[in-house]
Amino acid sequence: MKILGIDFGTKKVGLAFADMNIRIAMPGDIIYYSQKKELIEKIKKIIKEKEVEEIVIGLPLSLDFKETEISQKARDFGKTLEAEINLPVDFQNEIFTTKQAESTDFESRRKVRSRKPMVIRDVDNQSATLILESYLAKKS
Repeated sequence: MKILGIDFGTKKVGLAFADMNIRIAMPGDIIYYSQKKELIEKIKKIIKEKEVEEIVIGLPLSLDFKETEISQKARDFGKTLEAEINLPVDFQNEIFTTKQAESTDFESRRKVRSRKPMVIRDVDNQSATLILESYLAKKS
């Protein structure tokens, strides 16, 4: 079974993929969007191409594990997506995944800084990978 991990954001989302048989999450693309309908259509296309059977969306909770404004937006997005695609959508706490993804990339950013001004690249797909890895570990 193929699973799609999503790091939801209000302007872009990071994607990751895993196969339940292998249980290794791999980063996918980053989707930039301006309207939720546009995002849903892009994800529906990816689901069909990759033959995804389950979706996991990162849930950004506060430090005391309470819902936030963005976590409610992620839940709303998940409900809309689930209704559109008729596949199971689950949520996984994503606390610190962006910070963790940024720290994983620290060494390459440090090398870039020594040659020219620091360039920070998107880490949303790496965050989606961490979200999906957490989910897979929970399912084990």
